[in-house]
Amino acid sequence: MLTSKAVRKHYPESDETTKGHMRRIKSGVRSTKEQVQEPEEVSEALTRLAELRKKHRDIYVQVKEASDIIYTDQTGKFPVTSSRGHKYIMVLVEIDGNYIAMEPMRSKETAEMIEVYTTIIERMKKQGVHPKKQFLDNEAPKEYLETIEKQGLEWELVPPHNHRRNIAEKGIQTAKGHITANVIGVDATFPLREWHRLLPQIEMTLNMLRPSNIRPTISAHSYMYGIHDYNRMPLAPLGCATQCFAGPDQRRSFGAHSMDSWYIGTSPEHYRCQRVFMKETNAERVTDTIVFKHKNITNPQVSAADAITAAAHNLADTIKTNMPKDLNKVNFEELERLSKIFQEAAEKVNENNARQTRVQTPRVATHQQVEVATTPRVDIEVDEPPPLMNRYMTRQQKRLQGSITTDVMLMVMEIRGKEMNMHARQRQYQIDYVNRS
Repeated sequence: MLTSKAVRKHYPESDETTKGHMRRIKSGVRSTKEQVQEPEEVSEALTRLAELRKKHRDIYVQVKEASDIIYTDQTGKFPVTSSRGHKYIMVLVEIDGNYIAMEPMRSKETAEMIEVYTTIIERMKKQGVHPKKQFLDNEAPKEYLETIEKQGLEWELVPPHNHRRNIAEKGIQTAKGHITANVIGVDATFPLREWHRLLPQIEMTLNMLRPSNIRPTISAHSYMYGIHDYNRMPLAPLGCATQCFAGPDQRRSFGAHSMDSWYIGTSPEHYRCQRVFMKETNAERVTDTIVFKHKNITNPQVSAADAITAAAHNLADTIKTNMPKDLNKVNFEELERLSKIFQEAAEKVNENNARQTRVQTPRVATHQQVEVATTPRVDIEVDEPPPLMNRYMTRQQKRLQGSITTDVMLMVMEIRGKEMNMHARQRQYQIDYVNRS
């Protein structure tokens, strides 16, 4: 059954997210520094302040004016030059909507920067967003600044050698992490020279995850383009290997009905259509019929511990629900004890499994050096069977292995035998005690 617990247990670990968004651990987390105790006067003042800050169903209204400010900057060189000669990416951050816009660039020459910048500004103005002021790096060409003025914007340069004042630097960090995660997650056969074709959907999904500043209840993408209709424009993993449908007019007689391709994004101009890059023609195509060949498929597997636990629970439930009514007290107690043994066996397996999977926190010596004795390594000679016998020995081992239910019954019999021996010892001790007295 598909439950939230099962999904969390078998959720696939995504290396792409870690490789794209992993950051260094922050300082001060689980610090071992001794906490300085505050004076009683300070603690009382903090307590009174916390009482004053409690909510009392008051309503506060704050009017926030739109700033109409944008920040722009360019990324470093991309590792692979695209098929159209793109090497860089211009990043624009719109403050009110918290929107990050991206456009590929062939070079950092003035003419190329003006062309790409004009493309982004016209795209924003088409959606009704008209910025009034722009902040950019101190190394802006004169022609570029004149283009900003022609667009009706004021401009301001950040201080020299102080890139932290440019908010686009943080936008570049966020955009590069999202781009890296998507590029790493593409199919192994996807041509990386076509990375520029992935940027439209990368920009779309990135801004869907960012809340708007002027309206925090909606995403940055909704602020710019409105609510996204997933039924009209479905999304899929970028760079995924696909099979694109080939119609009768696109194939020969007795030809294949599909062609190898890669998914590069949804098509906003069409209804329920996808953009794919064809392997045979090296061209982009829009199609409404497509089959995805996902790279990662989650296939939950039942471990030996889970199977033993389930078998023990099933046996215990069977004993409880199928007890005849005409049992005497002794037999009823024996069945109850057997059911309890099954439950204890299942809990014991769960505890052992959890103990093996638990990761221990590394201990770090802060004040003194501790010498750790290494375990001596001993060479053990093992007689390995010849390659031709591997299959025979595997089958023989399979024959010797019992079923899971049999293993549980053997475990229960062993526990039951130990319990009976203990009762026998107690009984013999009582008899000896009576004889002595």
